[in-house]
Order: sequence, then structure tokens, then C-alpha cells
Amino acid sequence: MPIVVIKPRVYLVGGPELTYYLDAYFYAIITERENIILIDSGCGRGYINTLRNILELGLSPRKVKYIINTHCHVDVSGGDYYFYNAFNTTVIAHEPDSLIIQQGDCEKTLARKLNLDFKPTPVSISLRGAYEKMIIDDVELRIYHCPGHTRGSILILATIDQSNIL
Repeated sequence: MPIVVIKPRVYLVGGPELTYYLDAYFYAIITERENIILIDSGCGRGYINTLRNILELGLSPRKVKYIINTHCHVDVSGGDYYFYNAFNTTVIAHEPDSLIIQQGDCEKTLARKLNLDFKPTPVSISLRGAYEKMIIDDVELRIYHCPGHTRGSILILATIDQSNIL
């Protein structure tokens, strides 16, 4: 399955058909400066395929500046470790999930249940509020804490070129 263009500057770059069969779907937002914001990062086993997909967009994986995790489960945050170690990517997650990612908790991330590794990864920005607003280059991100799936689950509303995408 090829990379899917969701809208200009927003791409589906990972998921079961794209990177690894245990990856949840994850997305790349490209800023005006061609920096990359990943929304989730997969389980980690599809990391090389993710790099290939970014290269297919005509961008360097070194441009992955941020990963925003929607929650702490391994299928969405297990790839953080590889990006952080290769490119010093800023990892963002909401508490208490940010603590689980930092500890590398194989139970709470469900890694053990899926027979996967989960490597502890520093979380550079640990969100705490019910609502946070971030601006990265020309992309505005409104982040809403919505506990349910996990206690630190978030929803992200991005504004790109005066258009919103959830």
C-alpha cells in the first residue's frame, strides 16, 4: 500500500499495510519549513519502513522534529525510542502516559501481551492540562486530554493552511 495523501502536507505514513502489521495507523504533518511532526510512531518494528516512507515523500528522516503520542500503547508509541535515539526527536505525551513511556512499562503499554519490546524513551514535553495549544512553524495544534482508552489519551486538532484536520 503506498503512502496516502490525507490532504496537502498531511500523510498516512505508517500502519499495518505500510510499515508493520502490529502498527496502528500514524501520520506525518509537514510544516512550511519541511519539518515533520509525527502523530504516533508505530510499534518500532516498522521503523525502517517508516524511514523509507518519509524518504518517498522527498524528505529526510532527520526532519522528524516531533512525535506527539495519542496514548502510550506500544502500537502507537513503540517507535519513539528509535526516532529519539537517531534524530533527537522531541517526544510529546500527556500524563500519566508520558511517565509510562519514560519507564518503558511493558505491561501498561501492552507490549508484553503482543510479544514486543518497549524501550524507555525520554518524553521532552509532558502535557498536563485538559487543553494545550502548540504552534510548530506554521502548524497550530490544539491538544485535548480525553482519558478513556488510556488515562493519558489525547485528541489533536491541527490547523494547516487555514484548514482544520482532526
